[in-house]
Amino acid sequence: MAAQAAGRRNKRKAGTEAVLADRRRSINADYAARHPAKAAEERALRKAQHALQRDYGHKRHGTPETHAHAARQDQGALHQLYVRGVIDQFELADADLIAAIADRIGAELQIRTVSLETRVDRSPRAGGAFYEALGWVRAEMAYSRWRAALPEPQPVLAIIVGDMSISAAASRHRITARKARRLLLEALMLWPGYHADAVRAVDAGDLAAMHAGLV
Repeated sequence: MAAQAAGRRNKRKAGTEAVLADRRRSINADYAARHPAKAAEERALRKAQHALQRDYGHKRHGTPETHAHAARQDQGALHQLYVRGVIDQFELADADLIAAIADRIGAELQIRTVSLETRVDRSPRAGGAFYEALGWVRAEMAYSRWRAALPEPQPVLAIIVGDMSISAAASRHRITARKARRLLLEALMLWPGYHADAVRAVDAGDLAAMHAGLV
């Protein structure tokens, strides 16, 4: 009796699902007839999403979109570490920021002693550029303090800034790959704290004073 009842429920469920599926197809067909261009865009999007899940959905680290983006580019050392699960997406973002700061500072990776006033445009026309410059002032401050705190900065910078693999950086600096990896992970762990400290060190009051020419 129980089996028969279950069978009847399954049949009713299957029948209901079939009716709903027919209704969805009818609605979709009507929508496509009224909005052909929009319907074509949505079909293309669904196909693209399906392809992403098929090709990259099995990856344990990162989203399918992240892996697809990485696959379309020359694979840098940092992105390879991310895809392999050595670093997470937050550490990858931090490493990319560190590399951008170092590139801006210059190939020698040395912070020049420049006053905040000379590095922040105080003209009334600066607008958003003022706040963009503020971000870089804080970032460079964070970078200089973070780099000074590293016990062995060169292997870390070789990986983050020089885009070298862990093994290549280890070989160049005569350390083991295991140590190079440890130094990298420890350095990335330190970065958020130094960045937060720099943000606090240059506050809105300082910037308002600089913007007004009072400092």
